[in-house]
This record gives sequence, C-alpha cells and structure tokens, in this order.
Amino acid sequence: MAELVERVGGMMTKGANPVEYREYVHLKLYDIAIGKEDANPIGKRAKVSTADRLAAIKLLGEYERESARILSEGRQQQFNAAMDYKERWTAKFHAAEKAGRPVPTCLPHPDDMIVHMPSGRVSIVGPCTPAEQIELEERVANRDEIVASLKALSEGEPTSANKRLVNKLRKVLRGYNEILPPRLAVEVPPPLR
Repeated sequence: MAELVERVGGMMTKGANPVEYREYVHLKLYDIAIGKEDANPIGKRAKVSTADRLAAIKLLGEYERESARILSEGRQQQFNAAMDYKERWTAKFHAAEKAGRPVPTCLPHPDDMIVHMPSGRVSIVGPCTPAEQIELEERVANRDEIVASLKALSEGEPTSANKRLVNKLRKVLRGYNEILPPRLAVEVPPPLR
C-alpha cells in the first residue's frame, strides 16, 4: 500500500504545495479506486490491478477521514478566534461608550464577522485593511448622497420624471445595501405615488 502512495505521489513534481499534493494524491487514488482506464501510476497501458484498486479504496478512506479531521480542527480554531475577537472588541466598544470616550476603530469591525453557528464557518463581510476602509467610506458617502437625493425628490412635486428618477435611485440604493456590510444598510424608501 505504501508503494502505491509513493508511486501516486511521485507523479507530482517535487517541492509542491502540501495542500495541492494531498489533493492530487486524493484525486489519483479516487481514479484508481473507480478503475479509471488511465489512472494507473505505472503507466497508461498497464491495467489497474485489483490489489491496487482495493489499496486505493482503503487509502482513499483514510485520506478523506484525515482531511475531514484537519478541516474540522481548522474550522474550530477559526471559530474560536472569531468569537474571541468579537467579544474583546464588543467589550471595548461598550466600555468606551460607558466612559463617554470615542468608540475605538478596528479592522475588521466585529459586526462584520459573520459566524454561522451550525457549521462553525466564519466570513468577513466588511473591510479588513485601511485601503478597504477608505473604499467603504467612499461608498457610504455616495450612498448617503443618494439617500439625500431621494429625500429631496420625495418632498417635491411627484412628476413622471421624478418618479422614474426615484425608481432608478431606489434600485441603486438596493445595490448599495447588497455590497455594504449589513450593519451599514439603510431602508429603501417607498416609490412615489
């Protein structure tokens, strides 16, 4: 069995990324296990032996279990780090508000870290770098201009041109709500009547 892994693994170039190597070996073992014609590490013309296929099936199971364990550990570490980060910064925000000090800034904002509890997956929906923060502030400023324009148009006389413009601006505002972090979303006003 070790010989099969060596033969399969040896087909990939030396110095490869360990993750790519594992994926490559996994795919090759799968091909051998299902009896794919050109999967044999010895050569395309040689037939895949039953022993190689059985060994590949066993190794494939081991690889999949090991990969699942590594993924699970990584997700758990990511989940713990995200929860710790959110708790620390939320406490700092509350302490600053309670003391009357300005709220500290941090990247990413804790509310921009979305934790999916059932799977333990963590995603960041807001800026993580100062450059991304500047871009976000520009988008928020543009969005605020649209909100001000919508407010001014809704207070004026509802002409057909105004209605069309309001509908276009409402559509743009919905687009901003989709690309901005949820904490920065604003309510889209109703259409003019």
